[in-house]
Amino acid sequence: MKAFVSKFLMLAALAAALGIAIAMVRGVMEDRGRYREETLRTVSHSLAGPQALAGGLLIVPYTEHWVVVNQRGTRKETREPMSQAGVLYVLPETLDVNGQLVPDVRKRGVFRVNGYAFSGALKGALRMPSAASVKRSVEGSEIQFGRPSLVLSVASARGLRAVRMNAGGHALNVTPGTGVSGLPAGVSALLANVPEPGSTIDFEIVAEVAGAQRLDVIPLGMESRLVLHSDWPHPSFIGDFLPAERAVRSSGFDAAWRTSAVASNARAQWLAHAGAEPSRQGAVDTVAQDDGPAVARSVAGVESFAVALVDPVDAYVMSDRATKYALLIVGCTLALFAVYELIKGLRVHPVQYLLVGFAMVLFFMLLLALSEHIGFDAAYGAASVVCVGLISYYVSAALGSMWRASGFALLLSGLYGALYGILCSEQNALLLGTLLLFGVLTGVMVLSRRVDWNALLQPASAVAVADA
Repeated sequence: MKAFVSKFLMLAALAAALGIAIAMVRGVMEDRGRYREETLRTVSHSLAGPQALAGGLLIVPYTEHWVVVNQRGTRKETREPMSQAGVLYVLPETLDVNGQLVPDVRKRGVFRVNGYAFSGALKGALRMPSAASVKRSVEGSEIQFGRPSLVLSVASARGLRAVRMNAGGHALNVTPGTGVSGLPAGVSALLANVPEPGSTIDFEIVAEVAGAQRLDVIPLGMESRLVLHSDWPHPSFIGDFLPAERAVRSSGFDAAWRTSAVASNARAQWLAHAGAEPSRQGAVDTVAQDDGPAVARSVAGVESFAVALVDPVDAYVMSDRATKYALLIVGCTLALFAVYELIKGLRVHPVQYLLVGFAMVLFFMLLLALSEHIGFDAAYGAASVVCVGLISYYVSAALGSMWRASGFALLLSGLYGALYGILCSEQNALLLGTLLLFGVLTGVMVLSRRVDWNALLQPASAVAVADA
């Protein structure tokens, strides 16, 4: 009994030591994950980061004129001309975006960033506002419009490689900046003339924009459409609207989005970024003139069509999930080892348990290290083969037979295979993990059903007397 209790306590201490080792492995994984995220931020910043396109905004400057009469009806009556400048934001009636997303994967060390280059055209129609749409400061004042500007906004102007604009059949001179505070970075172009109030302005913006990881297109039109083609085979449609049509193949994807102002708040949300007040008409908003510098702001909170270029298997996510099952796998392995010892009447020293346990723990470190270079699937297979081979070779001496070691290797391989199935089936992980535990418990119970546990707890002298 004393020997049995002593071994049980030593195995409990062994489990605690292995738990500490597993925690240290998770600490290394967390450090690598933080270093990876920092690398991704650095490289993404160099590639201009996630981009968001908002095209087709027309900025119409105007001046409101009125006359103030002082001391009316007296000989000292005077008339003082007054004026105030303002801006109208006019959003498109229709917006059609058609483009190609060309992957541009960049690497720094063992880390990779999924960059891209978007090349496409934004076409649509705008309606020049009338004087009646302006919120006047003084009743009866006169409104004089200036030359409008056509604007393309992006999340980061560093990603702009080329932009061409035309409106009303005229090529426009593109200049940096939107010209209005509150709007993200971008470019703008003055129209050739002041359109007639109420007239329709057809526009086209051809742009090449670099970015990384994610592309958003803001649906600013009353009717908005986006058609996107790419050679990237693993897209993630993560925006506020799923594509109405999509085809994902091993050679790339095609996707088409559609929405209207009835189903989207993007127009109001975007105008809020520009500092505009709610509009009476929904397409024209008025703000006072602000000569301050343009401020680049995030488009977070603005509804969008969006797609992200993702990797189908993230080695760090999968390795992290694997370590969450580390105690389960190590415990199951040592349980199998203990059952072999019990059934075959072998004597296995706690140090042998410890070495087998550390070999199991190093499997997860090896998995992470290899997955950074050869991918998770290949890394898992290589790490499994190495660990199963090493443990089987070592326990063959402890078990006293290569045949017994081969059976142990077969059970260990099944355990690794079950873990891989759990990792690859995230939706069924709970079910598969529960079935694995149930299967291990069933095996232990079946193999140990004829064990006389009472005999194990009796002193050796009592056992000898009973045998006599």
